[in-house]
Amino acid sequence: MIKFKNKGSFKVAPDKQFLAWIKKTLPDYPRIFDYGCGYGGWTNLISSLKCSKVDVDDVDDAALNFTKNLLGQRYEKEELQDVNYIILFAVLELFDEDGQKDILKKMKDKMKGDKRFIIQYNLYHLFSIRWILMGIRSWGSAKHYHERHKFNRSYLNYKQVESLFNEVGLKVEDWYAPTLFRGLKVSSRIVKNKLFLALSFTI
Repeated sequence: MIKFKNKGSFKVAPDKQFLAWIKKTLPDYPRIFDYGCGYGGWTNLISSLKCSKVDVDDVDDAALNFTKNLLGQRYEKEELQDVNYIILFAVLELFDEDGQKDILKKMKDKMKGDKRFIIQYNLYHLFSIRWILMGIRSWGSAKHYHERHKFNRSYLNYKQVESLFNEVGLKVEDWYAPTLFRGLKVSSRIVKNKLFLALSFTI
């Protein structure tokens, strides 16, 4: 198990278009489980979009307790039953491919009803802007630098990530790519960087 500790809380401020996309992915009566919630910025925002009940987990006890307090009455003190919406943001790529499949299978077992995932995944592409800059900073050893400073242990491109999801019975229904350069309207999907993916069960 890789422990990733954030040394402070963080706030998220997505644009209106992204908020609308997130809301579209939510079921009518969300019962949310955020695995790897950190300090709860995304948990708090997503669960506030519709009347929700929420359960959370994180390896960092301080972050976990902070998030529980932040959520207030939305936090389900008893283990939440009938989970239908799971958040996995910047979690899967901390593990190798077998570890990612294991997490997804365990999360599926928690779910009932209209089952949906929302996943943020940082994709690997050697010639994307992110990885070019990482290569410059690391004097050509981008992966080694990233493992040392950014905690990634997985380097999959979009097709490989989609194939991994399919192997555990998940289908990508939609995706959202934040805009890198707002004036130029350059999507991070074009440079194969960060994606938010909405998934549903196939089996």
